[in-house]
Amino acid sequence: MFLRHNVLSFSWALLIFILSALPGSQFEDSTYPYADKVLHAILYGVLFLLLLVGMIKQKAFEWIRDKVKLKVFLIVLLYGIILELLQGYVFQGRSIEPLDIAANLVGIGFGFVTFLLIYGTEKYT
Repeated sequence: MFLRHNVLSFSWALLIFILSALPGSQFEDSTYPYADKVLHAILYGVLFLLLLVGMIKQKAFEWIRDKVKLKVFLIVLLYGIILELLQGYVFQGRSIEPLDIAANLVGIGFGFVTFLLIYGTEKYT
């Protein structure tokens, strides 16, 4: 049950990992300023939304559902920070950009607002 409700969020996280591991030269020709920041916000907003809904729907680990919004926020934020560190120290042609982490936070905020607009503010656990 856990995996069934979270397969989309895990797949989305894998997509973010793959995009983060690509060499930086793949993204240099963007004609739009801050296009990468907008992409970060979208990717992490969708990840937050998918993971939050999946964690709420899953029933295998009830302890996860306690303070689920905070837990998902921390998971997604740490995931973004870890990927930034990997870009700086492991992935070739990439670097650590603090503004990417800020864009991730903006995306998480948009994901949270989207969740509230779709599902409302009632308690889910």
